[in-house]
Amino acid sequence: MLAAAAGGADASFTRVSADCEAGSAPAAYHLTTDNGDWIARARAFCRLAGAGPFDGILVDRGYLTASRGATNVPGVLLPAPAHVEGVLYRSAAPAPGLARPAPYILAVERETPPPPGVTLAPFPDATGNLEYVGAYAPTWFGLAGVALAIYAAVLWRRQHPKQ
Repeated sequence: MLAAAAGGADASFTRVSADCEAGSAPAAYHLTTDNGDWIARARAFCRLAGAGPFDGILVDRGYLTASRGATNVPGVLLPAPAHVEGVLYRSAAPAPGLARPAPYILAVERETPPPPGVTLAPFPDATGNLEYVGAYAPTWFGLAGVALAIYAAVLWRRQHPKQ
């Protein structure tokens, strides 16, 4: 799939699996929020096995369970990823040590072997968002209709003042 992306095709939201070469970088942590709590997301660069258009890809492995609520980056050292499966998301994240990084993040849904203490938390599926859009879109269109009716009433009142 990344070969097609190198040719200009968009591989966003595609499910893929990747085998990382031995010696891939161990996880670094990125602090972010989740339901009001701080969490440390584990990210690592996966050197891709085999000759391909890219040297590697940034892998988002989920978050360190023990980090919930902590505001400091944890000192836990996770092993480098070996085999990962997940969804590609477009990214412009820098990739230190890679000459030709893939322009995507691989959000892990399954990892073999699973890293200890990490809770998989993939990004939301873009197709699952349609249910949410279907719930709030009628509300906004209804509010727009009410605002239009009020505006029309004000204009009509200006054209037809009380006598």
